[in-house]
Amino acid sequence: MSVRTIRLGGVLLLAALLSACSTSRGPDRGNDCSASRNSCMYEGSYEPGEREYAEREASRLNKAAARRLRRS
Repeated sequence: MSVRTIRLGGVLLLAALLSACSTSRGPDRGNDCSASRNSCMYEGSYEPGEREYAEREASRLNKAAARRLRRS
């Protein structure tokens, strides 16, 4: 290997490390309910048909999660 190749590799490695450290991420809101389920519970009144939809959707999501667990 030539000195030029080693130097170029070092510069590329340094650039990759610096770019990974400088990325900014917004707050991760995907797991808000994992710490406290009560923070995700809705306590207000529902619009017409909304409660039934929410129950059907929760049932669908629970069944999908159960299928994934059985496969793994």
